[in-house]
Amino acid sequence: MILASKSFTSLSALQAEIMKQVNSVLQVEEAEMVKDKIEMHVQTDVYDAYPHPIMYKRRNFHSGSLGDIAHMDSHLLESGLLEVVDNADFNHPFAYKYGGYGDIDLDKSLAENIEKGYGSMSEEWNEPRPFIKNTREEIRNSNLHTTTMKKGLQARGLTVV
Repeated sequence: MILASKSFTSLSALQAEIMKQVNSVLQVEEAEMVKDKIEMHVQTDVYDAYPHPIMYKRRNFHSGSLGDIAHMDSHLLESGLLEVVDNADFNHPFAYKYGGYGDIDLDKSLAENIEKGYGSMSEEWNEPRPFIKNTREEIRNSNLHTTTMKKGLQARGLTVV
């Protein structure tokens, strides 16, 4: 889509079309980039920080695990504001088979338990591993969100300077 080939009768109509394209980029390219970065930080900040679990069976990047992109959702909270959520669930079959969930707080998500730590936080596996915070900081510090938006808008035919 090239805006130059369209005509707008008002500045607000032009602004609405631009926001429509921005929201499209947020829902596609930005959401994909954020999910990829979350997956990467699950590896570096969660799995690599505690590489040999002894108290649980790790599902790695499939079966609904923390790094499973299929279990991450993204949606617009409002125009111009994207939210990406890691909806990984606890490993219920493992917990049922091996005597429960330990100190996990079942009132919070798996992501929140891992991000902030849980229980006494006296063992490697229940200390905070802030993969979401680190994802957010990496994206912000590298301006990856800006680069992704620019490329997405250019792919839709807009000239971005």
